[in-house]
Amino acid sequence: MRFLISTKLIKDIENFSKALKRYNIKNIELHYKDSKQKDVKKTHGLSIISIKGDAKNYKYLLFLAQSLGCEYVYFSFKRGELKKLRTILNESEKLKVTVAIENNEYIGRTASEMYTVLKSFDNLKFVFNTANAKKYNKSITGFVKMLKDYIVGVNISDSYKGISNLPYSLGKTKYMDDALFELKDMNIPFMVDLNERYGIDDFFISIEKINQRLKRLRVEKVR
Repeated sequence: MRFLISTKLIKDIENFSKALKRYNIKNIELHYKDSKQKDVKKTHGLSIISIKGDAKNYKYLLFLAQSLGCEYVYFSFKRGELKKLRTILNESEKLKVTVAIENNEYIGRTASEMYTVLKSFDNLKFVFNTANAKKYNKSITGFVKMLKDYIVGVNISDSYKGISNLPYSLGKTKYMDDALFELKDMNIPFMVDLNERYGIDDFFISIEKINQRLKRLRVEKVR
């Protein structure tokens, strides 16, 4: 599995690079978000896989993704903003940049709803937010089974007793087991998305917990 972290948590990118060495974790890739192009010089070889941003800034984000060689740009649209998607996709086609959308409270509350949106546009991809899916569904496996061919990234935030967007290390993780097992061999980036209440250590603890959980799941599946 590949892991990445949002730069909104990285106030000092250089220290983050040192933290990678300290934890001896090599398979982490940087999620480039809410940062300027000049910050790339401070990443010390970390791969910039994706950019998340608002639809209103789509031209800048698409240009940035092209110049940095990102795998995709993704948008978390609000109500009424989906009408901009056709324009965004037309521009992205010129630049040869992949565009994805994320399920949230406005769009893709269910797997069927997201599938309908994805089928309506050519070359549109999907970033799967597990906590948002859990918030509106009893099971999140339907998203994986129905939309697996569209998924280019996973926002693996967790939830517990109604609290969403927790580190995986703090959430009630069993509801993600089947989805994790399905996605583990797809070579797509997993973003452990933490808000400002949590720090870099929570990110690494979450990664370790995910890897431990997958090892147990492999054993359980064999049995």
